[in-house]
Formats: sequence, structure tokens, C-alpha cells
Amino acid sequence: MGIAVILGLDMGRAGERLGESLARMAPAALVRAGLPPRRVRSVLVGALPLTDPAKAALALAGAGGTPVDVRLSRELFLIRSVAVPPAARKDAAGAVALQLRQSMPGQAEGLVWRHAEGSGGAVDVYILKSARLTEVLQGAGVTVRRVVIEGVDAAPLYDARAETDRPERFWNRAVPVVAALALVAVLAVQGLAVMRAEGAVAE
Repeated sequence: MGIAVILGLDMGRAGERLGESLARMAPAALVRAGLPPRRVRSVLVGALPLTDPAKAALALAGAGGTPVDVRLSRELFLIRSVAVPPAARKDAAGAVALQLRQSMPGQAEGLVWRHAEGSGGAVDVYILKSARLTEVLQGAGVTVRRVVIEGVDAAPLYDARAETDRPERFWNRAVPVVAALALVAVLAVQGLAVMRAEGAVAE
């Protein structure tokens, strides 16, 4: 009974000291970078060039350097339905690009587009001037994480997640390692406490 009490006290004190040490080693600012995973902030843009209310909303969402997703309203796009043969479905993006360059003025020079599944074997293509996308990126005044089409399951028009999500990815990979090291440290402290207790009993 006495040994159990001694072990419990020693382990409790060791756990407290370990927790304090880990807290000193991991500043709160670093923990907040990825623990827990942050909620992505986004702003819906319904007019281009960016209006003052849209810029104000972006500034609020991006306060403190937080990356922001920009969602462009579908009304900003020219939407075309493009038939894609079943044989070309595996490379729908290439088939869409070929048809647009053949049918649009100037071979679609200066345009950016994304496609999404349509109906009747066709895809819906959302077309925007490249200059408009540049206006969004330059005029947002915040770190833009992605530019996407609101309510459309299509690839982003702009994607910087490889850069903006790097701190969170680092923490997601580092947390299991830190947890394993902490577990090893706790077990080592417990083993040392057991050895001391056994030594005290032997004496």
C-alpha cells in the first residue's frame, strides 16, 4: 500500500513537471498555427471589379494574415455547354480546351475557364477574362488561399494552398511525433519512479 502511494505521488509530480516543460517548449502562437485545424474563411464576391463592401469583407476575413478563399458568383461567368464524347471523358479538360480554342474569338486568348458536370453528356464551362482574375488577386488586399466558383464542383481558378496551408500541414505531421516523444518521456519518468521506489523499499 505504501509503495503504491509513493509511486502515485511521484508519477503525479513527474506528469506535472513534464506538462510544464512541454508548455514552455511549445509557444501558444505555434500551437494556434495548426492545433486545432483552423476554419477556412471565405468571402463571396458578386461583382467585378471588387466593390468597397467586398474589400471590407475581405479585410475582415483576412485580419491577422489569415488566408481567405474567394468565391466568385456564377453570374460573373459566361457559361457554355460543351458536348464531350464518352471516349474523351478521361481528358475532359483537354477536350473542353480544344473546343473553346476552336470556337472562341482569338482562340480563347486572355480567358480562363473551368468545367463541371452538366446534363445530357455535356459539361458546363465557366469562362472568365484572365484580367478579372488578376484584379481579384491584386485588389483583395489579403492573402488569397483559393479562388473558386460559388456552388460549382470545379477546380479552383487559383490555388495557393501549397503555400498558405504549410504551417497546418507541418503541425499535422509533427503532432504524432511530439505525442510519441511525450509518451516515451512519461514512460521513462514512470520507470525511474518505480526504480526509486523499489530502491527505497530495499533499503
